[in-house]
Amino acid sequence: MAEIVILSSSSDLTEAQNKQLLGLHYKFLNHQRTILHIEKGEIPNLTLEKLLAGNRACVALEGGTPVGYCLYRVIAGVLKIRTMFVSEMARRRKTMTQIFDALDVNEKFTSAHGGIYACQEAGIAFFTARGFDKTVSTDGQWLEFTKQVPAEADEPLRTAVA
Repeated sequence: MAEIVILSSSSDLTEAQNKQLLGLHYKFLNHQRTILHIEKGEIPNLTLEKLLAGNRACVALEGGTPVGYCLYRVIAGVLKIRTMFVSEMARRRKTMTQIFDALDVNEKFTSAHGGIYACQEAGIAFFTARGFDKTVSTDGQWLEFTKQVPAEADEPLRTAVA
């Protein structure tokens, strides 16, 4: 089981963990390029402060090393998932489920929303298993997933396990 931390700022992690989390985000960008068959272009020069600007982060740590994360915002009661990624070594261990469980417990929202590219089979399976409703874009390349969270909270985001 990973340790799950919701960051209030980059100072919640050590300098080494900040670098590792930023490295994990670059792995996400490379994964996205590969899946979408995008030619390598200019590599963005990011800092963790830039990445967190306007976002919250829920990070999974194993042995003190970031292995997964979710960048999100809660706006007007809607959990807006911006980016979610788990390193290859931590997949199939329910790391993203643990992250979603932490969001369920620690954040207040009435609905959740995320968008992914239609070719992201693992992401589609993840959201579908949790009872999210899917809307396909007009060009078919983008999927929007939404889920209303019942007021009685008997059915959290984690109800189904992928």
